[in-house]
Order: sequence, then structure tokens, then C-alpha cells
Amino acid sequence: MKNFIFALLPLAIFYSCMNSNNNQHTEQEPDTIENIAQDISNKSLLQPCYMAVVGKDSAFLHIEKDNAEVKGKLFYKPLEKDSRNGSFEGILINDTLKLIYTFQAEGTESVQELYLKLDDNKLVEAVGEYEEKNGKMVYKQPQSFDFSGKSFVFYPSDCLDK
Repeated sequence: MKNFIFALLPLAIFYSCMNSNNNQHTEQEPDTIENIAQDISNKSLLQPCYMAVVGKDSAFLHIEKDNAEVKGKLFYKPLEKDSRNGSFEGILINDTLKLIYTFQAEGTESVQELYLKLDDNKLVEAVGEYEEKNGKMVYKQPQSFDFSGKSFVFYPSDCLDK
């Protein structure tokens, strides 16, 4: 019996040492305002150009960002419908672009509210029901956006000269 205990003693010491190493805590840099701000800023990096393709329809987006303010151009090129070419202005709130898009289609100028959500490295267009208010189309219920990708999903692309 003594031999059995002496044989287990080295294993018990080894196991004890292993557990004491696992219980040591490594110091991590605490979350600071600067670290959190850097993380948020990394998530909200916008690329200057994006392209989306849905079936045979396509769209191109060019963005210029100045802090939270954004502006740029947006072109929709559907296969069997009139294209929409225009410009937008808006703001970046957290991970969402809230835009006012002014465009030409079928020979008339129109104004439409448009939301795009930054998801990973892509922009997903919001789907929602619209209504006309003061000469522009706005989302009827902005709190019930659908960002599931049922509309255009814009991926970073090379910029086109236009």
C-alpha cells in the first residue's frame, strides 16, 4: 500500500502545480473610453465605393464622409426599368446611414428617404413601407426596418469614373 501512495505522490504534485497555473489571472487592459471609441470607429469605417447586384439589376454607390456627415452619388440600373441617378446627403448614426436621396427617373425629379446599415464590410439597404410627406417619400414606420438583405446589399468595389 505504501508503494501505491508513493507512486501517486508525483502525480498529485504535478496535478497541483497545473491547477495553480490555471488559477492565475492574466491582467487585461481595462475597457476605457478610448478603447471603446476605437472599437466603434473601426466598425463604422466606410469605403468610398460600393456595388450591388440583384439578379440582373445593379446599383453603384459613391460616398464622401466628413465626420458623421455623408454625401455622394447613387445609381440604380435595373434591367427592364428606368434607371435612377442621383445624389444624397445624410448622417452616419452608429452603424446606419440615414440619407435623403434626390434622383432623376422617368424624366422627373424625386426625393426619397433611404437607410443603409453597415454590416461587417457591406451596406444593407432598408426595406420598409413608404408614404409621401411634403413632396418626398419617407418610411412610414422607421422603427420597423427590414435589414435582412431583401433589397440591395452593397459590397466594397473599385470606384467608377462617372
